[in-house]
Amino acid sequence: MTERAVVFAGGGPAGLMLAGELALAGVDVAIVERRPNQDLAGSRAGGLLTRTIEVLDQRGIADRFISQGQKHQVPMFAGTSFISDLPTRHNYVLGLWQKHIERILAGWVGELKVPIHGGNVSARTPIAASTRRPQLSSRPSPPDQAELPHQSVY
Repeated sequence: MTERAVVFAGGGPAGLMLAGELALAGVDVAIVERRPNQDLAGSRAGGLLTRTIEVLDQRGIADRFISQGQKHQVPMFAGTSFISDLPTRHNYVLGLWQKHIERILAGWVGELKVPIHGGNVSARTPIAASTRRPQLSSRPSPPDQAELPHQSVY
């Protein structure tokens, strides 16, 4: 695999979304995933809440999810729905299984040219990572503190 600025271990919803966000910011990113594709055995998450849909809307991709899911007004406390009173365009819960959420997110990051290396990684595959200590001020650092490379293999 080519060197990247950031590599995410895991192509679930969090890894896919964060990889997309970094790609939009111009960061060279890739995802490594054990599974060969976004298929999931069994069920995991079953939907998206209001704030998540708002974030997806900010990225211009909410309609992809909305078109595949079902909107629900859900009683949240003592039979009363507080979601319907929220000042948002998305005052509902969207029923959508995680396998569909991941498939849609994978399509989005694919459009952003984020490579997903799937199926050829296992829990025992070594992934070399290196980091550099961030500069936190504009003042020059002492020579012994300038850039401290860190190497790790997971």
